Amino acid sequence: MAGAAFRATFQHALGRNEKILETNRIKLNLVYLAISLLCGLAAASVPASAQLAGAPYDVSARSYPGPHQALISWESNAPAATGFRVERRLPSGGGWVAVGRVDGAARTYIDTDLRYESAYEYRVAALGQEASAPVFSTAQVILTTPGRAATKADYDLAAAPRRLVAQPMNSTDVMLEWSDATPDETEFKIQRRKAGRHWHTIGSVGPNVTLYRDTGLQAGAAYEYRVTALRPSGRGATSAAAGATLAPAGA
Repeated sequence: MAGAAFRATFQHALGRNEKILETNRIKLNLVYLAISLLCGLAAASVPASAQLAGAPYDVSARSYPGPHQALISWESNAPAATGFRVERRLPSGGGWVAVGRVDGAARTYIDTDLRYESAYEYRVAALGQEASAPVFSTAQVILTTPGRAATKADYDLAAAPRRLVAQPMNSTDVMLEWSDATPDETEFKIQRRKAGRHWHTIGSVGPNVTLYRDTGLQAGAAYEYRVTALRPSGRGATSAAAGATLAPAGA
């Protein structure tokens, strides 16, 4: 009898403990759910522009359109950016100073009132709404302005096209695409070659056009391309080369 009573008491206590554990599990799940909901509401309360991601990149600076001016250009993959702020400082030291602001669609800014033969350092910040912190370009660029004896030909140059891509479309066609870094080029000159051979001009496109389709090529062959941006002065700057290998005929 004593053994039976002990077993009954033990089972009762065990059942009670299991109920307590189950109650605690439910409470913990409710706490976890409440925390998750609060975190979700907090994230939802932050505007999309405040969750800004992607610093400006490919920042460049060149003397244009005059010796006292600098053309700053960049790229950005931050669709939530409402604008960009350009900042400048002397490479020798000192704090960054905001020199201009443009809207979210702009990718260039012209800085003015620069001195002859002086070095300036630039960076670009992507901006969201007031609650969001600016996202700065990861690299700064330095520009040295021309001297007093410089002629327009010394600085009236186009910026080289950037990120040239050559994409085979089929066994005989290649599509070229690049990024325009010059606001007022007159045209883009497209050149092609097979590996180890001389470059040949195969065509040109007008200003602000960043696509070109090369057709009638040899199936299975490998080609290299480059693109030159030309300014009204006739002088230009050339992109890095990009390669494409076509599929064999019938592939």
